[in-house]
Amino acid sequence: MIDVIGVELTPDVVRVVALGPWRSMPRGTYEAGWDPARPAEVMAYLREQIGPVGRIALSVGLGFLHPKHVKLPPAPAAERRRMLALEPDRFFPLPGQPLVISLTSEQSFAFAIEADLLERWICAFEEWAPVESVEATPVSLARLLGKSGAPGVFAVPAGPGESGLIEMEDGRLKSARRVPAEATAPAPQPLPTLGGTPGHLLAAHGAALGVRGALDAMLLPDTLAVRIRRRRVRRLARAGGMCVVSLGLALWAVDRSRERTLERIDAEIALVAPRAQRAIELRDRLAAMDREAAAIDQLGRRRANPLVVLAALSERLPAGATVLNAGARGDDWQIDGTAGDAAAIVPLLDQDERFQDVRFLSASARFRDGGRTYETFSVAFRVRPAR
Repeated sequence: MIDVIGVELTPDVVRVVALGPWRSMPRGTYEAGWDPARPAEVMAYLREQIGPVGRIALSVGLGFLHPKHVKLPPAPAAERRRMLALEPDRFFPLPGQPLVISLTSEQSFAFAIEADLLERWICAFEEWAPVESVEATPVSLARLLGKSGAPGVFAVPAGPGESGLIEMEDGRLKSARRVPAEATAPAPQPLPTLGGTPGHLLAAHGAALGVRGALDAMLLPDTLAVRIRRRRVRRLARAGGMCVVSLGLALWAVDRSRERTLERIDAEIALVAPRAQRAIELRDRLAAMDREAAAIDQLGRRRANPLVVLAALSERLPAGATVLNAGARGDDWQIDGTAGDAAAIVPLLDQDERFQDVRFLSASARFRDGGRTYETFSVAFRVRPAR
């Protein structure tokens, strides 16, 4: 029985390392070419080759990632990750695009990936087995390279026309970069073979070993994070219940005398009851998480798609208007920018039935640039709920 598989996703190849229960060494390895736009095809092929598995750990290759050194104020890991997600445009060159962001365990290095792309891969692989972790390939590699103590700069797969570099120092990931082929970069060393695992399979092996890792350090969409927490709590509650049942059966089997068995069971019930309280609390937490997941799902269906709102703005804004900043909190939006006639913006947006409560937040300021006169604007509005 294969307990977990680690799957490394590079732009052209998928690499898989399979682990059995209670084993950290590979039970089997697999490779296949794939098209990232059609993940269901490679998933079906691997499923046919490998068969049923218990859990899947994905490792996203550097070719899909946007790495960034970040400086954030001291705070818990979850709060620092929330800071990045709140204003991703400040850190990653992907304006207006939904992102999934992770922080390394040192909390000074971040990775981002387009949310839509990642969610398509997760949905495809969850047709096979539950996806229990998603992390950046440099993090997966650092898990094994750190144990070996191997320092230096290593070459890893990246996107077309570029090379990937990761740097290890004192057993930790120091940096990760995507370097254009024509750029000058330090000469890297190839990934070594560790514990019988070839270098090109280290990322998949490291992902499989990190399937129980901390969720705050993973590349997880919010809905998947809720599902993983729920599954972990369910497994813990099931294990607690099995321990209680096993204890009762073991006690029953020790003494075959009916009288002594009944007395022993009564005594053990009194002993086990306080321990069962923990399982009951976990069950209640699981129910609360179910309600939270349902609420998140319902809220996601009710809120307007940001891409649709941006498309509507591009239709309504007058020619020559430039939006310099756009932000949203729920269905409340604010846009700031410049236009030749700022006063015309509110009437134009107010005419669209998709917007309501359109208003200026501050007075316009006029300035000249290149012989032309422009006016600044700061406009707030509310997106009507989808029906």
